[in-house]
Order: sequence, then C-alpha cells, then structure tokens
Amino acid sequence: MHAWLYNGEMFVLKYAWIIFPLYFLLSIISEVFEQPSQECNFLLASFFVSILGLCETSFDAIDLWSRNGKTYFFKGNNYWRLDDAKRCAERNFPKNVSNWKGVPGNIDEMLLWGHNWGTYFFKGNRYCRYDDYNDRAGTFWLISQGWPGVPDNIDAAFTHSDGKTYFFKGRLVYQFDNVADRVSAGYPKLVSAVFPGLPDNLDTAFRWYKDMKSYFFKGVEFYIWRDSLNRADGPFLSKYNWKNHCFVWKTISINL
Repeated sequence: MHAWLYNGEMFVLKYAWIIFPLYFLLSIISEVFEQPSQECNFLLASFFVSILGLCETSFDAIDLWSRNGKTYFFKGNNYWRLDDAKRCAERNFPKNVSNWKGVPGNIDEMLLWGHNWGTYFFKGNRYCRYDDYNDRAGTFWLISQGWPGVPDNIDAAFTHSDGKTYFFKGRLVYQFDNVADRVSAGYPKLVSAVFPGLPDNLDTAFRWYKDMKSYFFKGVEFYIWRDSLNRADGPFLSKYNWKNHCFVWKTISINL
C-alpha cells in the first residue's frame, strides 16, 4: 500500500489503520446514496477536506483539450482529467504526465489557442504544439521563434473573449495579436491596468468553453473575469467555491 501526499503525510501514515477503511466505506456510501446529478463523491471529498485538509493546492496549468473536449489540471509530474458535467475529477486520477507523450513535468502552462484550436505546452524558454492525431508532443521550439515578443518562463496564458491571447509574467501582461502573429504595440502593460482585480504572479489561466468564462488561479484561490464589468471577481477559495472540486484539488492517491 502506498500513499502519495503533498501534505498531511505523517497524519495519514500514523492513522492509516482507520483512514483507509473509512475511505473505502465512504466510497461505498457515496455510490449507494448519491444521485448521478450530484457532484461526485461529495461525502468522500468532504471527509478529506474537513479531516485531513488535503484539498488545498495550487496548479501549474489548466486548459481544455480540443481532441476530446475534456479539461485537464497539471501539477508537477501529475495531471487530473475533469468530468465537466459533474465538475469533479474523473476516477483513477491523478496520472503521470508521461501519458502525454513527449510532454515534460512541471510545465509552465497549457494553452488552447483560440486562433487555431491547437493545444500548446510551455516550459522555460520553449514550447510545443501537441499533435492530436498522433497523440504526442511535437517539436519543441524557442518561444522567441514561435511567439515573437512573448517572454520565457511565462506564468499563465489564455485566449480572451476579445480574440486576443494574453501571456502573463510577474506584474506584466503581453497581448498577442493572433492574426499579425506578434505582441501588440504598446505591450507589455501592468496586469492591474489591463485586468483590474487580478493579482500579479498568476499560476495559470484558461477560458472554459463550457460556460464561456475566464478563470485565473493563484495559490489556493481563483478569480473569475466578468466581461460585462471588465473586471475580475475574487479571490475565491478553490476548495469551497470551484463547484466542490475536491477530487480535482485532491492531493492523495492510494494504490493497493
């Protein structure tokens, strides 16, 4: 039996004799009593949130993969796949990033580019486009070659409702003109000037095409961009406000 944890490791190991039986008991109860329309495994998720506090973590990258319409969350060498309808992680996750052939761990960002609906991965000073047909990463190129004017080691990126793609790094944001294929004139600008209400040093951002809203994550909190108000709402605690997303934020994986 192996337990992999970001935090609470000593607690889990010390009380494994009661935690693991409770885990499986709650799993059974969840299956029997919860309705399909409810968010998955609420009882089990609540147990780990309230008792172990294992649902607080940040993420490196989040975005939707156009090949299957699923949303993916990346953290270090692991990733989760979201059940978009139930808004919780699918069973048997997290999995190792190596399942995304050629994609390294600890990526800076995953970007579904709204210009061509291609999926791109960024790490350090390089990026690649994921080959959906062959299900593997393409060649890694220098960011300066493929995205003129965009800095290395980005924090976050997403394609906005205005048709532009934005790259964040520290206090600055770079607007990328998808048609002209270069950073727009006058950029970079302060994040606070372009996206009021957002903090600096974001972890990841994405536009969720399930509800057409843009989400920004920093640490254990997230923000929602309101197009009609031209400002961000938040911060909201992810573990409570991201639609009971405990199984996405879950930081324990048990293998028997």
